[in-house]
Formats: sequence, C-alpha cells, structure tokens
Amino acid sequence: MSSKMKISLGILSAGLVACSLIVIYSQDQSISMAEAQSQVKSVLPDQSGKGNSVTAASSEVRAASGMVAVSSNTAEEQRALEAMELITQNEFLMLYVKRETAEVAVKDKRDGYIWFSNPVDREKDPKASPLYKSELSSQLLVTYYNEKGQLNTFNSYDDSVKKKQFKISTVDKGIKIVYQLGNIPKDYGNIPKVIGKQRFEERILGKLTDKDTREDVAFKFRLDEQKQIYEVRKLQDFVAEELSQKLEAIGYTNEEAAKDNKDNGAGSSAQEEGPRFTVPLEITLDGEHLVVKTASKELQYTNAYPIAMLQPLKYFGAADDKKDGYMFVPDGSGALIHLNNNKKNAEAYNLPVYGSDGTYDVKEKIQTNETTRLPVFGIKQNDHAMLGMIEGGDAMANITADISGRNDSYNTVGGKFKVMDMDFYTLTSGTKTSSVPMFGQKPFQGDYQIRYDFLSGPSSDYTAMAGKYREYLVNKYGLKKLEPAKASPFLLEVEGAFQKQESFVGVPYQSTEALTTFDETQSMLTALKEKGVKDIGLRYVGWFNDGIRHTSPSNVEVVGELGGKKGFHKLIDYMSKENIHLFPDVAFLEKYKGASDAASFLDRQKAKIYKYDPVMYVKDTTKFSHYLLSPSALAKTSGRICLRLREVWPYRLVP
Repeated sequence: MSSKMKISLGILSAGLVACSLIVIYSQDQSISMAEAQSQVKSVLPDQSGKGNSVTAASSEVRAASGMVAVSSNTAEEQRALEAMELITQNEFLMLYVKRETAEVAVKDKRDGYIWFSNPVDREKDPKASPLYKSELSSQLLVTYYNEKGQLNTFNSYDDSVKKKQFKISTVDKGIKIVYQLGNIPKDYGNIPKVIGKQRFEERILGKLTDKDTREDVAFKFRLDEQKQIYEVRKLQDFVAEELSQKLEAIGYTNEEAAKDNKDNGAGSSAQEEGPRFTVPLEITLDGEHLVVKTASKELQYTNAYPIAMLQPLKYFGAADDKKDGYMFVPDGSGALIHLNNNKKNAEAYNLPVYGSDGTYDVKEKIQTNETTRLPVFGIKQNDHAMLGMIEGGDAMANITADISGRNDSYNTVGGKFKVMDMDFYTLTSGTKTSSVPMFGQKPFQGDYQIRYDFLSGPSSDYTAMAGKYREYLVNKYGLKKLEPAKASPFLLEVEGAFQKQESFVGVPYQSTEALTTFDETQSMLTALKEKGVKDIGLRYVGWFNDGIRHTSPSNVEVVGELGGKKGFHKLIDYMSKENIHLFPDVAFLEKYKGASDAASFLDRQKAKIYKYDPVMYVKDTTKFSHYLLSPSALAKTSGRICLRLREVWPYRLVP
C-alpha cells in the first residue's frame, strides 16, 4: 500500500508570507511623531506656497527625528513644481495641481521630496512614440468595448485635456477632476433632428427673410421625399452653433425642436452617439497619505460603449531608466521586479487581486503566478519609496507593473479596476456561426480607491513598506498583536484515496485506490508524538465520497478502502485522546462530478473549468478539472454536509 504525506510547519498561504514581513518590521525613532508634527507646524508655509519655509520645516524634522539626509528632486522637477498651484496642505504633505494639464504633484514635508503624477521630462523620452507620450501626459486611461466587443483605449490627455473637456474643482482636503473623454457634442437643443416638410418650410424657412440665410439653413437638412420629412445632416460643432443662432433669431425654441422630433419618431438629440465617457477623479490628503478615488456611481457611458477598465495615475511615481531600485508586487509571498532589468521578452506584470474570477471563461493563460492575496504594491527609486494600498474596489482590481524600455523609458507600478465584464455568445445556424458580445448586468456600485504612503532614507525598502501596510491594517481593522507561543503548530496533510480507471474483461470502470489509510495515518501520528512533536493538526484530504475528487457533498460516505466508517471512528478516538486536531477536507466551491448547482459564465454556459496546456497556454478541453459551485447554492450545500456529518461522526456536533 503506497502512502503520500505532505508536512507543513503551519497553515500559511503564500500571500500571507508578506504579512510576516509586516509583523517583524520595526524601527526605532528618537522622537515621537507628535513632537515631529509640532516642529513642522511651527514653520509651515503660507497657502501661497512661496518662500523656503517648507525646506526649513523638512530640515527641522529630519534633524529632530534623526533621519538621514536623502536625495532631492532634479532642478527640472523643482521648476515644474514652481509652475503648479498649491491646493491644500497638512502637517505632512502639500498637494499641487497644474490647471492647464490636470497634472498633480504631492510634496512630502518630512524630506522635501516631490512625487509627480506624470514624468516631468516625458517630452524628451527617445523611446516613447507619440501615442505613449500622450499616455505619459495622462492621469487616466479608460479601456472600453465597442459594438463588436473589441477593446479600445482613451487617454485623458488626447481625449479630454487637449479638447478642454475637463473641469477642476476644489473639495475638502483636495481637488476633483471631472474628465469628459471622446467627442462630447455641444448641446444645441433647438436644432431638430427630424421635422415635417411642411412645418420646416413654414416655421423655419418661411421666417428667414434673407435669401442666402434661407438657402444656407436648407442645405443643412436633407429631404426624405418618401417620408416627407427633413433630417439634419451631421454638423461640426461650429456649424451647429451658427445654425442654432439662426434658429434662435426666428424664435424657434428647444421645446419646439423636441416636439418636432417626437412627432416624427426621433429622439431629442441631433447628434450621433459615439464612445464618450465622464469619469471623476478625486485626489485628497488624509494625514500622511494621498487618496485617489473614483465614485462608480458618477461614471457615465453609453450602453453601446461600456467601460471595461479604469487605470488612474498609471505614471504616478514612475522611475526613469537612471534610477536604482525595484517594484514590489504581491505575487504569492511577495516579489520584487528590479528597475531597468531589460527583461523585455517577459510579459508585463498584470494580475488580479485575490485571483481570477472563476466565472470568466479564460481562453488563454500565459502567466502562471501565485494568487495575489494582498491589495498592495510599491516602488523604490534610489532612497525614496511609494506604497500603494487598494482599499476600494479591490476585488475588481488588477495590479500592474512594467519596466522601462518596452514602450517608454519609465518603470511603473499601480492598480487598475475592472468596471464591466464581457464574453462572447456563439450563435450557430447550420454551418455558419457568429459571436455576439454579452456584458455583465450589475457593475460594482462602490468607490474605486487607492491610498498612497511615502517613505525615504533607510526606511524606504520593501521591509519598511510591509511595516507601513501592517500599521495601516492595525489602524483600520483594530488588529491585535499575537503573543509568541511556546511552540509552533505542526500541520500534517495526508491524501486518502483517489479514483483510478481500470478494466475488467475489456470493460472500463472506476476503482478507488487508497494512498494513506486511517491506520497508516494513526501510525504516522504516533511516530510524531514519540519524537516529541506537539500541537499537531491533521488535514485529511480524500476521506469520503470516492476520495480526493469527491462527488457533491450532499451525502457523506467514508471511503471503504481507507478503513471505512469503523476505521474513521477509530482514528478520531485516537486523535481525541492525544489532543490532536482533525480538519477533514471538503471542497465546497469545486464540483468534480455533476453540473447541478454550478455557476454560469457570461455566455450562460455552465462554469466548466479545464486545465491549460503549459506549452501553448490554451485551454486543454481533454483535461477537465471541475465545475464551479454557484454562490447562491453554497449555503444549501454546506448546510447539507453538516447534516450528513452527524451520521458518520462519532461525537455530538454543535448544532
């Protein structure tokens, strides 16, 4: 009889290794934060931001707190800040904006360092094409679906700022920038989209006394002889403005245009719809942090062009190709991507927080990474660092990172948010097939929000970033410090049984094979106890309903090949006497057999998950993995197994 044993020193998911950094990090300070704040307040600059009081304040704080002197910004960056307007400030940070371009900068009073939303020297970038230079000048990227389900991207510089389709207003502790992206038509409500022939000639042309004006207005409408109506032509904004003024001069009103449109079966707008979006971006100071937020309820887009992704401040804190350092990404236990490493053949980092949405049918899986457990990222450049913490819309977020040299000369890390899902529904008629895009029905209704923290000097490495994130979690959730235990728990994982295909006189059938029986498991536990191992926990996988890939846990039958119900009771009795914890494994969300209660993809097909070819990266439909259980069926399924466990468990279960 073969056996297989997996031993772990604790139940510790890969993502939580980053938390261990958070736990162990500590730093001595020679003065309290309150004392440092007090010294800063005594030399705060006035609201104009003029003078060198900020530099003095930073020097005082560094001297008082024992901070090591850190590098400063370039002269070009200093000049760029002088051209910006100070919006607000607190004890730690100063927020600036350039109203002509919507660029934002934040200055850290503790070290005098300035962080920019966009690289100051981007126009000198020899690697960036005109398109990527526009992205370098943008504070927002909007990816959207067209009518065929294809992805396109707008950037806030080309599609909003250059067209002067944005508005900056002040809010409490910061600013709010409302971007209108795309071709936003001006509202000329008194231009009818459709108007009857007789009414047009009498009410409009008949009131225009000048012959040239009358001919000019008539030319802007085309006559449909069959329907006896006039339809307005597609007009440029300046032409529409002139026409509106001429109609206003004869007393033709918005109300009349709306009535004519309605009487002739047209909507109220005389403009064609296209991809256009309204996206608010609120940037505020909150103590030591900068907070960037987009309220999803304020997003505006047409049904024909829904938003797929939002990426705010992609280039915030971008490091050029002359900087040293790394980007921190939460890949499993946490990973570092060194700046300017020239590994352009590798895919740019782009992974969803908390793992992929199982109900999205992924056709190709190029990257194989550990699950992202924590919504956090960071970048260290020279002796300064920035930490980003996604605290709103984190379940819809991806964390992205890329090195310099691929599209431009900058290393970037940040977050972007999924707004709308899309998949294709395939229609078949005989030998012909066509695909129709299907979109999600209920988009996220909360706020997409990222909180930034800033570090410098010796306290600007990834360990310090972990410490800052730990501090944030403690303050937000009231976490308590764990007291050190005398001994670490020892977790033993064993795999019980599995199904194997056999044949009898040529007839195939599924047989159940034992890997680790109940008696063998007890022998291993006894051996561990004899060696002095204490505080043991046992996770038993594949103990019921055909083993590891068990049937739906609506009923519970202990695998006979492992020792059956009697052997299971014997093992539980032994573990109870030896004070060993038992964790019988059950897969609730993964259905290995049967599609009942399974979730659905967007195309209404059952969420059937396959493995992926490691060479071609595509779905291997010959290797079925499991169905995903619908969340709506989870309570019913878990309640059912708790009820069935009473039949096989030798002790009374808590109701």
